[in-house]
Amino acid sequence: MKKSSVSNGNFFSSSLEYMIALFLIIGSSSIYSLIYPTNYIYIALICMLSFSVIISILTIGVTAKELTDLIIKVITVTILIGIYCLHTLSAYPEFNMRTYLLLLLVFDLLVLELGIKNYRERSLTGGIIERFYRLTVILATISVCCWILVSIVKVLPVTGYTGYFWGGDRLVGNFLKIYFESQDYNFMGIVISRNSGIFPEAPMYAFVLIIASAYGYFIRGDRDRNIVCLVITMFSTLSMTAIIMAIFIGLCYFMKKFKGGYQAVLGTVVVPIMFVGFGYLLAQLLSFKSSNDTLSTSLRLDDIKAGYLLWKVHPYLGAGMDNLAALQQYMSAERLYTYMGVNQAWYSLGWSAILAYGGLYLTLIYSYPLLRSIVLGIKYRNSIWIFSFVIILSLFILIVYGSPLFIFTLAYLWINSNKETLQRT
Repeated sequence: MKKSSVSNGNFFSSSLEYMIALFLIIGSSSIYSLIYPTNYIYIALICMLSFSVIISILTIGVTAKELTDLIIKVITVTILIGIYCLHTLSAYPEFNMRTYLLLLLVFDLLVLELGIKNYRERSLTGGIIERFYRLTVILATISVCCWILVSIVKVLPVTGYTGYFWGGDRLVGNFLKIYFESQDYNFMGIVISRNSGIFPEAPMYAFVLIIASAYGYFIRGDRDRNIVCLVITMFSTLSMTAIIMAIFIGLCYFMKKFKGGYQAVLGTVVVPIMFVGFGYLLAQLLSFKSSNDTLSTSLRLDDIKAGYLLWKVHPYLGAGMDNLAALQQYMSAERLYTYMGVNQAWYSLGWSAILAYGGLYLTLIYSYPLLRSIVLGIKYRNSIWIFSFVIILSLFILIVYGSPLFIFTLAYLWINSNKETLQRT
């Protein structure tokens, strides 16, 4: 009877983890989060995480000391972010505090959930991140198939249209609402759809794919069809960030392939050639990107300038979270208009936005789990440091600091970056 109860508890816990992982993806600027109120997604995450924490306590168990340590971590983060929220509210009264408080509660519950399991399992794999990885592989498979059949060869028609607001009002075709033709790209004079999956832009989808592929390759150690599927999908997004990540994984794979014996000799010839080849390909892609997407390139350069100038005015606590009005004061005048129905006066760079909105205070809070995992990963020779390094690089281009998936990643790195876990895995 006891064995049956434990089995049922494990099944329910696993099902909850899949649901949590799914909502982490959906809540990270997917089209569904634009159609339905984001706060509802966060509330659903809070409810599921609360149940999952209770189940973990009942089935796995936690000592009073362990629970106290986790609660201290939660209280510390809550106070630090609470101070920043109060500053933001005073500097920017239009700040949507309710949404960020819900996101803070999601983070707190993630710390409890991941922490309880880390004390017992001391593993970098399994749990929510494993469910996220498997769901992302499924999502990637579906999106690539739909992208080829619906958008490229067009043997399948769109089954409907979806309207949402993303920089402006948009109406895009969808296939059974599991794939959306939300973004086009001019490739050598030919307009093709980018594979953006269930997201309004390919870069948003790219972040999900990057997290999944970095986890699968560097932490989980996958070298099978799952990684191949993710790499192909990253190329199909036509997102430079995703393509660079796909090339990076390819380089890592071949460098490890040529190791030892005659392969080492062969590797001394082949690997340098591959580096030159990949470098040339990357340079061509960057050149093509700049010449064919001058608007996007100029906007990012202007973002860097605007973010730096705003940070100089508010160096310590920043101008307040999402205070776009303050940033727009430092943007080029040409951006304060609508181009093809889309407002260009938005912001697109992660670290620059964190620095401008949150100053050194919030930047240090965001950086701590990432830098800690890099330092300890290198110290204990654990590839988690590469995973963290990839995320840091992604944030220079992608603005995902407020997404549930990024918040989860910070909690995952913070909880798992300890001697016991990193030496064991």
